[in-house]
Amino acid sequence: MLDRLKNYVRKVVGGLLGINSVVKTSKVITPEMSNSIEKWFEMYEDRGYWLNGSGDTLSLPSAISSEIARLVTLEFQFIVSSSENGSDVVDNPNTRAAFLQKCINSVTAEIWKHVEYCCAGGGIVFKPYIDGDKISLSVVQADCFFPTSFDSSGDVISGEFYEIIAEDNEYYTRREIHEWRKNDDTGTSAYVIRNIAYRSSNKESIGTEVPLTSVEKWADIEPVVTIDNVDTPLFAYMKIPLGNTTDRTSPIGVSVYANAVKLIANADQQYQRLLWEFESGERAIDASVDAFVKNKDTNKYELPVGRERLYRLNQLDMQSSNGKGLFDIFSPEFRDAAIKSGLNVILQKIEFACGLAYGTISDPLVVDKTAEEIKTSKQRSYSTVKLIQLQLEKALNAYTKACDNLATLYNLAPLGGYSTRTSLDDSIIVDAESERARDMQEVSQGLMKKWEYRVKWYGETPDKAKEMVGDEMTDEEILFGDRKKKEPESDNGEADVNA
Repeated sequence: MLDRLKNYVRKVVGGLLGINSVVKTSKVITPEMSNSIEKWFEMYEDRGYWLNGSGDTLSLPSAISSEIARLVTLEFQFIVSSSENGSDVVDNPNTRAAFLQKCINSVTAEIWKHVEYCCAGGGIVFKPYIDGDKISLSVVQADCFFPTSFDSSGDVISGEFYEIIAEDNEYYTRREIHEWRKNDDTGTSAYVIRNIAYRSSNKESIGTEVPLTSVEKWADIEPVVTIDNVDTPLFAYMKIPLGNTTDRTSPIGVSVYANAVKLIANADQQYQRLLWEFESGERAIDASVDAFVKNKDTNKYELPVGRERLYRLNQLDMQSSNGKGLFDIFSPEFRDAAIKSGLNVILQKIEFACGLAYGTISDPLVVDKTAEEIKTSKQRSYSTVKLIQLQLEKALNAYTKACDNLATLYNLAPLGGYSTRTSLDDSIIVDAESERARDMQEVSQGLMKKWEYRVKWYGETPDKAKEMVGDEMTDEEILFGDRKKKEPESDNGEADVNA
């Protein structure tokens, strides 16, 4: 049922782009882009067009998406704090910042999974909705979201969302249309949300329009809601910021493996060759039926128990000129080394096309590079991850703003300012242990002060660090450095060194 619903959604979204489409907005997503998104998700689900139902696959699309998502979200933190004190921790749980932090926590709780789906499909939407006296999260993947307009910066400002319910062999589709209208002349804005329901028994079309009350779950949903003076869309779209080779004019994101589709197909085909090499080259014994006794009850020859797979019975001539007699051993030489080498070359090309460092999915022991080349390879991964992190941060800021607007509109939390901060891990490019060892060496050589080392690695303030290692400070540093800042100034503004 789940697979049927997925296919139905994709057919519906794809059908909305046709000539007779019920959608009358400008076609931001072309049929080619819609087909690409569908293809990327099929690859992610191990249903690539080259597999033809075969389960022999390396599952590279999901592996690549998962690894990039891991690097993007490694020790990722998005912190909402009160703008009044700038503190990362909001002591008062009744502030606006504390309320918004709870909204963000619902996103970051499974941020790795959300980013992985975004990497696979090229984009994802975080959409807040009112759930009693709180705000809940709805995550919409790229194949269930239809952008309809963008602003001058390429950010999506309007779009459609789809919810599918199957009942009694009927498919019900709800289109939730978000349109943000900003009047630059008056400085005002309006946000319009329209809900339209359709019913269809045909998987190839969205069907005919029906009342929202046709589905019990949708009975309380208003057909049209207009909200005045909303300064941002009430959803946040995150995209993968890579070049779009399907449609260069499209501002939507593309899959992280969009540029490696053919290479991924080649890798699976090479992997299947490797499996066939082991299967076809498996040791076997061509044996004459004369070497075994036939069971009268089953009319089958009795083979050694547990070794049935080893023997292949045939009519060998015991007196044949080749002298092999009853048994002929089949044990060809394996060519696995050459096949593995070819597969590894393809995997390295996939890494390059996806912006990953060599050795991420290929054999790291085969990467024979100089130290500078290894650093360059790591920087490629770092650049890819950094770009996606910036998009994630941008999307979370937009989601926070949307939640802030809803909290004000529905009086869910006290009014108040807030600020956001993102904490990211940089160990992709920086080897912390190596850097720390290098800093220790510089301290021993006098190139780095001990207090500077403590500030960097222990997180101490300069004053605290200098206090901890005060014995290393020279008289000159005490007189003109640390002490000079503490001495009171005389009436003419100069430090009184005789005080």
